Amino acid sequence: VFAATAFGLVQTDNALLRKNAKDGDLLCITGFVGKPITALTYFKEVKKLGFELSAEEENDILFSWKRPSPRIREGMLLSKLKLANACQDVSDGLKATIEQMSELSNKTFTVFADKLPISDATKKLANFLKTDPIQIAISASVDFELLFTIPKEKMKKCLEVFEKEKLKMTIIGEVNSLGRNILLDENNNEKELPGVVWKQQQTGDYLKRIIGK
Repeated sequence: VFAATAFGLVQTDNALLRKNAKDGDLLCITGFVGKPITALTYFKEVKKLGFELSAEEENDILFSWKRPSPRIREGMLLSKLKLANACQDVSDGLKATIEQMSELSNKTFTVFADKLPISDATKKLANFLKTDPIQIAISASVDFELLFTIPKEKMKKCLEVFEKEKLKMTIIGEVNSLGRNILLDENNNEKELPGVVWKQQQTGDYLKRIIGK
């Protein structure tokens, strides 16, 4: 086991905090969600059941788990250009991150099911298991993407900046006034956020709970 601690300095007005989500904000995320948890469930639980992804898909999800890439460029842009109100890394999975940001900001979110950036590998895995890909994608996945909120009036500029820098971001939801975090499906039905959140000292059984086995 290797452990390390890093110290640094940051100007207070440039710091991205997870507690500053505002009414009217849009909820956004970088990259894809769920690739690392797809890798874990696939290689540890599902491949032995007879389901196989292509070699390219296997390498893609495995690399996402073994070599996560911190979104430093994206974070610097959000900070330097003062685009984001709140921001947090998605290292405990998207569901857990939304709940943490919600609690600290004292705001709740609506997540649009059809806007979540889920990879084809995750969808194929979910199809084999006859389960919702969102159940897998937003569970305890060490995505290391950034979840952030932006004011609606900064949406156009934020999208333009990310496109210019060839970086991926997706608007996946918004702050709501319901007092609870919900998932809005394609038919505008409100549901609780599915999935299994990461907890310290949990056993490997959480993978079986994610895939419903």
